[in-house]
Amino acid sequence: MRARARLVRGRAQGVRLGVPGRGERYALLEDALAALPVLWGPGGRPFRGRVLDLPDTSGYPRPLQEHVPVVLGGGGERRTLRLAARYADAANVLGDAATVARKAAVLREHCAETGREVALSHLTTAVVGTDAADVAAAVDRLRPRGADPARYAAQVHAGTVGDHVGRFRELADAGVSEVAVRLPGLTDPGPIERMAAVIAAFR
Repeated sequence: MRARARLVRGRAQGVRLGVPGRGERYALLEDALAALPVLWGPGGRPFRGRVLDLPDTSGYPRPLQEHVPVVLGGGGERRTLRLAARYADAANVLGDAATVARKAAVLREHCAETGREVALSHLTTAVVGTDAADVAAAVDRLRPRGADPARYAAQVHAGTVGDHVGRFRELADAGVSEVAVRLPGLTDPGPIERMAAVIAAFR
């Protein structure tokens, strides 16, 4: 990133940052996705992409495993998921079950073009309570000051063990193979242990 400033009497009058445009950022992302396996692999052959020019790709120490999985986060249907279909092992998307199902369908279309299989993962926040009263108390305790309780509850998917098991089942039906769960303010592992036991029973 380059910063430019016009000096007037020893002071900077306005600073303009040379931030690349969206097209250049996507070109840089694609180059990085293509370059990583080369950097992780043996030898030091050069890599020349649209934006990146690496005369030597020697990278030591190299990873222990032969293949390092690449997870690309983002749900952009025209660019990000297309890049995931071409370079990634998994695409990590956000949203409710209906949104995730749509992203899964788009990813499958892109994968049909590349002839690759790419897994779908999902990042979610979950507030888990024993019953409705426990869920409401957790929402009241965790929500930012002034935040609407109902809106915050929806944002963090506040619910009981049964609610979350049902939601994870919907995500699985949409094509999600893995869910990463963020648990804000976890103080009692009991509900999580019960939820994990129920989910494990469906494997």
